[in-house]
Amino acid sequence: MNQTGDYIWKPWRLTASTTPPEIVTYNASMTRRLAADSNETPLILKRREKITRAHSRDCLLLSQHPKSWLWQREILLGNQQPWLYGYTLTLPSCRSATLWDLHHIGSKPLGEKLFTTKNVQRVLFEVGEIPKSHYLWNKVQQLQADIPELLWARCSLFSYQKNALLLYEILLPECPGIKNHE
Repeated sequence: MNQTGDYIWKPWRLTASTTPPEIVTYNASMTRRLAADSNETPLILKRREKITRAHSRDCLLLSQHPKSWLWQREILLGNQQPWLYGYTLTLPSCRSATLWDLHHIGSKPLGEKLFTTKNVQRVLFEVGEIPKSHYLWNKVQQLQADIPELLWARCSLFSYQKNALLLYEILLPECPGIKNHE
């Protein structure tokens, strides 16, 4: 796990004096972790899916041309209140038939699919904080108003049945494990 924040999709930050909450560095299914920490079933409270041009940083991570058209899924996960903003990017299923089942996951959390499907590996795992100036912070604010100026985040790059899949998980203030972190 790289925690330097020195990566192509800056501004991602993690200073040497910053210790992330333990939940941020947890390297398995966040859906399962949230269920265990909250004793509640995490639900998708909001969801948007579309095929559109992606941010050039995300295209680089997915080995695509800048501003490529990618399938994008945004969710707010929680129970009665949002705990996590999830943002997934990958090729459209029309360009890769093996992604068809993933693109039709509907209102189910992605974590269960990623950690129970054969031929899936995490090839990159980064953690850090995103400031108000980061494009992902602005995406979160579109779905969830009144958020702090710094948010803890995780970035995972998966090989999903030999297709690159990028997953960002932004932890919101009411997230179990963030809410009580000092």
